[in-house]
Amino acid sequence: MSNEEEWRNVPGWEGFYQVSNLGNVRSVTRSVTRKDVQLRTYQGKLLRPGTNRIGYPVVVLSRPGRTITAKVHRLVLLAFVGPCPSGNEACHNNGNRQDARLENLRWDTRSGNQLDRRKHGTDHQVRKTHCPQGHPYDEQNTKVIPSRPTARYCRQCHRDRSENRWHTLKNKENTNA
Repeated sequence: MSNEEEWRNVPGWEGFYQVSNLGNVRSVTRSVTRKDVQLRTYQGKLLRPGTNRIGYPVVVLSRPGRTITAKVHRLVLLAFVGPCPSGNEACHNNGNRQDARLENLRWDTRSGNQLDRRKHGTDHQVRKTHCPQGHPYDEQNTKVIPSRPTARYCRQCHRDRSENRWHTLKNKENTNA
């Protein structure tokens, strides 16, 4: 893909904002008649994205009667690829949330996005070496279920829960007898 910047209207915000294939967002120069019947021209400018609480670049889009905060990568996909197919989400091919270039983005399933996170090393679950109770995730103590191959379960915690249930049932039988 070329490094030449191509601009397209942000769907639903035509005449107000455009987004580029390189992940930049700009407002469009426009003239607006104000309530006092004066014509005011707003000069278009490149928007400087902020970062939301989970690390994605976001911009605030505003027009009369509507203001939203939008993730830049979603705006790029909407303008260049089209609407998000049902059940899909935006995915970064290189695992870098800050990289909103079109060549780095695609619509994919939640499962595909999770597999990407493991491949890129950005899934915090993969780095865990022990379960919440402190048992190690090693070969003998880790259970993997074929229907959920990316999930891990602690065998010792499972044994402890089963044993507690058995003792609880036994105690109930003894108190009822």
